[in-house]
Amino acid sequence: MIFSILNILIVLLLPAISINLTSRLTVFNKLSPVFICYLVGIILANTPGYKIDAKIVTSLYEAAVMFAIPMLLYNVRLAQWPKVAKLSLLSFLLAVVSALVGASIVSFIFKDIPEVWNLSGMLIGIFVGGTANMQAIGVGLGVSDVAFVQLNAAEVACCGVYLLFLVSIAQKLALYFLPAYKLSPIETIKEELSTENDGYKLNITDILLNFLIAIVVILFSVGLTYLITGKINNPGWLIILITSLSLLGSTFKRINRLKGGFETGNYLLLMFCTGIGLMADFSLVIKDGLEILVYVSLMLLVIVIIHFFLSYLFKVDADNMIISSTATIFGPAFIGQIAAALKNKDIIFPGMVISMMGIGIANYLGISMAYLLKMLLGY
Repeated sequence: MIFSILNILIVLLLPAISINLTSRLTVFNKLSPVFICYLVGIILANTPGYKIDAKIVTSLYEAAVMFAIPMLLYNVRLAQWPKVAKLSLLSFLLAVVSALVGASIVSFIFKDIPEVWNLSGMLIGIFVGGTANMQAIGVGLGVSDVAFVQLNAAEVACCGVYLLFLVSIAQKLALYFLPAYKLSPIETIKEELSTENDGYKLNITDILLNFLIAIVVILFSVGLTYLITGKINNPGWLIILITSLSLLGSTFKRINRLKGGFETGNYLLLMFCTGIGLMADFSLVIKDGLEILVYVSLMLLVIVIIHFFLSYLFKVDADNMIISSTATIFGPAFIGQIAAALKNKDIIFPGMVISMMGIGIANYLGISMAYLLKMLLGY
């Protein structure tokens, strides 16, 4: 009971502590709040004697994501996206190609792992779409529960390390080789928006109003999900509908000009990052699946290297490369936080769009590549 209460307090309050640390203390001001939240979560998850209430933590971070997505999209200016769509789409396609090529290469290296073609299909699902895709592909391919648990634990551990890289030094490193993000021709609109928010301080009225609109969006999305699929619990459809209705809401001026949405959504995503960190128990991987951990680590590394190299060849800027990598490997829930770490709000909407595209095609790619690898590996 004590640890359950501690888990709740950590998820709710660590974001506020991390924001204050990074804004007020010089020793922390070069770190991002998401870095601190994720790192503290991981440390606690791997501290002997500290117990994680997985059910409570999962419920908290799933709820946080559902509310965060509408808030992050309230202030989107849809007219801006066509100006960056071409480069964002190119970067997304390069990320997908990198996942397919990287998974194929590493599958041949680890061909002695039992049914590696199945595992690679699942990893393509998560490295193009998300966890829901990985689960769907695993069910479709008939992967055993043991293999699924080991693969999922290894993926969480590896992606946790990569996330820390993304929110810390990724942009600085990428800028040595890739061009900087270019502001759109309609930068005057952005300047107008930033002027409107200069000196803004979040207040309880704005927070409540943002939550009220988010509740309406979520309830409508749940209802539509039930009408379309016949069940409420369908994460893929629910996220797509929440995103779509939020974007529709952003076309209304009163909602689009609502203050505090980004700040409140950002806080909720910090809660999400804290929760994900608390679920990253490395002992589950080290104890029973060390070879799987090496296999997943190498695949992620190869995919990122190929994506980086292709971005260099096609002259994709650093921010688009990073956000497309985030969109494909982590999904829509992390777009806002990585955009905040990049100090680039313009990238949020295209990032959300390409992450939805990834979720839409990941099942097809994962299952198709699994059977192709099975044939090529001689199973």
